[in-house]
Amino acid sequence: MKINIEPLQSDHDIESFSCGVPALEQWLRQIARQHARKGISRTYVAVDPDRREIVRGYYSVTVGEAHSPDLPQDLARKLPKKIPIVLIGRLAVATDMQGKGLGSVLLVDALARIVRISEEVGISAILVDAKNSQAVKFYRHHGFLPLPGDANRLVLPVSTVKVALQ
Repeated sequence: MKINIEPLQSDHDIESFSCGVPALEQWLRQIARQHARKGISRTYVAVDPDRREIVRGYYSVTVGEAHSPDLPQDLARKLPKKIPIVLIGRLAVATDMQGKGLGSVLLVDALARIVRISEEVGISAILVDAKNSQAVKFYRHHGFLPLPGDANRLVLPVSTVKVALQ
């Protein structure tokens, strides 16, 4: 599978993107470019190098702040009450590409991007909001831990990602 991951551009065909989750399709079509223009989030798309207009998958990232008491206890005790985070707000794979490992490729790209950024600015953790139990299972498989009281919100310390990517 040859895939390039690049920032969402105006020539990417987002109207035909289908992943089976209407909220993720709608967000890409109606919100992603608006958020980029307003500096709210950045969206990266997976494309075939020979047909780069076709979006095979995507993820979005934005910065934020989390309250450490909301994190799993063994993470929270080492941190101040408020910590800088990056939120992977959306991650989706086109229906015809599901089950081929593209979701993991997108996630690793996002994690590597976050680690690079963390060398320049402080980032303690990466948060994700899983849309369903299948997504929770995907993120748990990649080392994310659920937040107490919210099984669909998961966290991964940046320090853990740095070690894993070495």
